[in-house]
Amino acid sequence: MTCHYPCYIPDDNNKKNCWAMTNEYCRIAKCYWDVHKNMSFRYEHSWKKEQRTVQELLNRYQRAKRGKLNKRAAILAIENDINQFNQSLITRIKVAQRCVTILDAIALKPNPLSTKEYIDLMIESEKMQKRHNFETRVEMLEKLKQDVAVVQAVQGNGATTSGEALLKHFHDIMID
Repeated sequence: MTCHYPCYIPDDNNKKNCWAMTNEYCRIAKCYWDVHKNMSFRYEHSWKKEQRTVQELLNRYQRAKRGKLNKRAAILAIENDINQFNQSLITRIKVAQRCVTILDAIALKPNPLSTKEYIDLMIESEKMQKRHNFETRVEMLEKLKQDVAVVQAVQGNGATTSGEALLKHFHDIMID
């Protein structure tokens, strides 16, 4: 750093010979000589005396406090909206589970192979055949498998059968 201005020794390696050095330490900033360098800029410290009234400080404090309360109220309102949406989503998931249960009860024939298992077989087949662009098809099938997991969770056939658990599953997918 440039401790004194102007320093007439242009070579930073010879700064220990500068007039500002005593016993290899700067008299101005107390830095060691190898830290003492010519820079393209300099720092200047200055003190400015400012006088304020107590009323000005009080007004400034109260404005800041009101702004903080407004931000807090906005955050609480957003959190409330999110909670209401989550409750609505859980209710709709439970209704969908009941509807799927009723449809399964009146279905003519059961499903011998689950959709998830069928997709797994398709993925294995793509990996074994390795036709052109098979990686893209495998990625698409993996995404489809995630969607099927959600549908099965709504049906109650997956590990996540409650609305709360399914909501957590949706949240995890959105974060990924």
